[in-house]
Amino acid sequence: MKLKTPRTEELMAQIRLLCVGEGEPDDVVPLIDATHSSIHQTWQKFLIESTEDAEMSLAAREKIAQALEDYLDSLLKMRDATGEREFELLSTLVEQSEANVEAIRAAQNEHKASLLTGPTLFPFLNRLLIQHRTVRAGANTMRLAALLNEGPSFLRSLRTELDRRAISPVKVQVVFHLQQALEKLQTALESEVELPDIEEEISEFASQLAGMLAEAPLESSMRGATPLSGVNQVLQALGALTGSKEDLDFFLSLMDQCRNQLRSLLPVSSPADHLEKLNLVLDDLDNLQECVLEEAGYDDMVNATNDLESSANELSAVLPGSEDTGDRYSEFIGHLPPLFKSILIPAYAFLEGQASADDVFAASEHLESSTSELMRETEELPQDDKAIIIMRDALETMREAADMLRDFAESANPQLLEIATSLCHQASDQLKQANVG
Repeated sequence: MKLKTPRTEELMAQIRLLCVGEGEPDDVVPLIDATHSSIHQTWQKFLIESTEDAEMSLAAREKIAQALEDYLDSLLKMRDATGEREFELLSTLVEQSEANVEAIRAAQNEHKASLLTGPTLFPFLNRLLIQHRTVRAGANTMRLAALLNEGPSFLRSLRTELDRRAISPVKVQVVFHLQQALEKLQTALESEVELPDIEEEISEFASQLAGMLAEAPLESSMRGATPLSGVNQVLQALGALTGSKEDLDFFLSLMDQCRNQLRSLLPVSSPADHLEKLNLVLDDLDNLQECVLEEAGYDDMVNATNDLESSANELSAVLPGSEDTGDRYSEFIGHLPPLFKSILIPAYAFLEGQASADDVFAASEHLESSTSELMRETEELPQDDKAIIIMRDALETMREAADMLRDFAESANPQLLEIATSLCHQASDQLKQANVG
């Protein structure tokens, strides 16, 4: 019987116990072996699939590959130290391995962040346009076809987010027009005819959607069974399952997003009791997914749902970056749109010593890049339109806020954060005045 590969968080927890005299080395060595084998396969697959991938720069490919190689090396060293019962050395090696894991995730996140820059503010659409251009230039259609298969889940997520906002049904029709554009591309790909030029059309739809999503969600839509938005989205999608493939694909995509979100909020080097709570939520997510895929009975489904709600609520209490953090800072950020909240929360966490200056720099860069893209898109619109003039003023205010956050990250001066917060509120008000969304 093949040994199940443990999650990274589970493996590190087991090795940490060995370092303090708990557990048996003979039980842990097979876990390290299974993990090494799995990561080695991941590394090989990555090298093959990322070759000539137009979405990924050579620098990003090399950075991720090197991070994976470093982790593989540290796993071998931990295996040797565990087998030889050199626990003092193992204690040092587990810290090195945890740093390697964080380096892998940081490199992957850096690549994902690079996809925020492009013709749109949506990584999926930017990826689609990149692959569209490469296929028109003569590249293989495999990657574009795979992305188009993800299209229904992307469109579903857009509709879900728009439903949480007070936006007229007429404006929401843009999602239907985007769906038609993707279907037109899919038909051309399957018919092996020349692909239509869709970049301008997609960019226009994306610009309209970005404006709508800048609107703050309705307060009622932000309530859920737990303080964790990712878990709440999974539970909402679970309740909407009808048995269709589209529903199931959307549910599974939310499952993956939820796992990634939780791991990003709690580093692998976190305290053991925190990781134990994270592992419990991840176990409950796996169990719920298994119940759905195997079409389990009503009682099993209810129990799996209740277990997930319970473990998620326990985990939320120890997550400095979860939605309860936003509640803790509600005095300052109030009901700002998600873009501004996501920028300010790391800054307030930094002020409390719960985040690093790099987190604030990253947030300010994200705000700057979002502003630049929106500014570029407004240049295509009539410049004498009153709403456009107000919107450009709002974008200038957002740029000032990004500059202020960078200064705050360098100095940790709380007055600068206060000014940045005020500028975000001002920009939000200007966007509403411009009737964006």
